[in-house]
Amino acid sequence: MLLAWTAVLPAAQPPTTTADEGPSSQGNRAISTQADRPPALPSTRPATQRPPLLIYRPPNRGAPGARVGGGTRGLGGFTALAPPHLAFTTSPQPRLYWFSEPGLRRPIRFLLVEENTGKRLLERRLPPEPAGGIHFLDLSASQVRLLPGRDYQWSVTLEPAPHHRQRPLVSRGRIRVVPEPAALARAQDWQRPFQAAAKGIWYDALEALSNLLQRYPADAAHWHLRRAELLEQGGLIAVAAFDREQAAALEGPVP
Repeated sequence: MLLAWTAVLPAAQPPTTTADEGPSSQGNRAISTQADRPPALPSTRPATQRPPLLIYRPPNRGAPGARVGGGTRGLGGFTALAPPHLAFTTSPQPRLYWFSEPGLRRPIRFLLVEENTGKRLLERRLPPEPAGGIHFLDLSASQVRLLPGRDYQWSVTLEPAPHHRQRPLVSRGRIRVVPEPAALARAQDWQRPFQAAAKGIWYDALEALSNLLQRYPADAAHWHLRRAELLEQGGLIAVAAFDREQAAALEGPVP
């Protein structure tokens, strides 16, 4: 069984109009026309008007989270893109994202377990990611489906090098499936991350922003900045800085 897995390389490239490089690549450069672009992006706004800020409102329930890893514990740039609390999704098969800094040449182990039972639902060993960047594993490429109302924990582990006495580097996140709010269901694709963040649905907001980066490459700087805003509010400061660097490389200083 193959799972969709991809990486975003840290070197940002100017937008092009080349054909798609594949359905699971965050670095795709699809052709974008004025007709299918979302409105009110920086390129179409008056110079005095700033793009909208993305505000994440965490849910007021659930136990403390369990994110432990590079970006948050001083163990190097390796971390699950999850906030430090139980976070929500509306999808039974979401994409789960993590970040690794360039130069990490060890394999990664992905693990998904049900919290109450400790049952292992999915375990995969993934190849090294020496180029670094943001990566994801797509649960829709597996037979695993998360059930509403149940709590799950997922983790990525940077395995130690052979014949070295290094401890594995582990970063974890927690996730629960919740009903989709009506406003989110009605939202257009470019509105979806704002609606999801406002409703406290972290994983939907993160996936929507990442999808927009792929769908609208001409506006990639805008969506890198909006994703950075979300990451900062989740305590993922180092990863947010990565996204801001990507935006700066694409367009120079932007709001």
